[in-house]
Amino acid sequence: MLERAAGALGLPLAGGQIDRLLRYVDLVHDRNRRVNLVSRRDTDRLVSYHLPDSLAAVRFVRPGDRVADIGSGAGLPGIPLAVACPEAEMLLVESSGKKCRFMEAAIASLGLTNARVLNARSEELEPLGCRLVFSRVTGPLDRVLRQLHGHRDPGGTIVFYKSVGWEEAFNRARPVLERLGLAVGSSVEVELPMAGIRRCFVIVEQQVAT
Repeated sequence: MLERAAGALGLPLAGGQIDRLLRYVDLVHDRNRRVNLVSRRDTDRLVSYHLPDSLAAVRFVRPGDRVADIGSGAGLPGIPLAVACPEAEMLLVESSGKKCRFMEAAIASLGLTNARVLNARSEELEPLGCRLVFSRVTGPLDRVLRQLHGHRDPGGTIVFYKSVGWEEAFNRARPVLERLGLAVGSSVEVELPMAGIRRCFVIVEQQVAT
């Protein structure tokens, strides 16, 4: 099922990558019995929704990229992206200690050498200098933009996981975008194969001088 979903997203995964992703699902289920990492509804949707949703962003990652997943939680989308993009460096930023300990254990169990956990709030960290910064976090967009923009390298990009109708929030945040020297460059809409949900990736980039 996961292999078919990845194929529908145009992402051919090797057998070892599929095995690692399913091992990650098992690790979440096992730890969630003792520590509340994700909701029961989310554990039931890991394969049908969360993994394809995470993997849909592979299209933005290039070999050699330094990538940050801000607010990684239990490792989504950062750990699936690290599995699918072994030649990119993945930084998983999360403020919850229990979630960070789970991610560190999962990374070790999966044998991932390209992923590192940072137990901190994004605004407390020194600039990470990433070409890509991913965010699935919710909250006031103006605040989230201020927290994320400093972790881009000078030509870096922020990729927001959003739903249909995202335009209104970004229009309201235009003054903050302009103060930060940022602009919405484009958006990419993807239908997640098993869930039938439309995911909108909103790409925020350095504002082009006119």
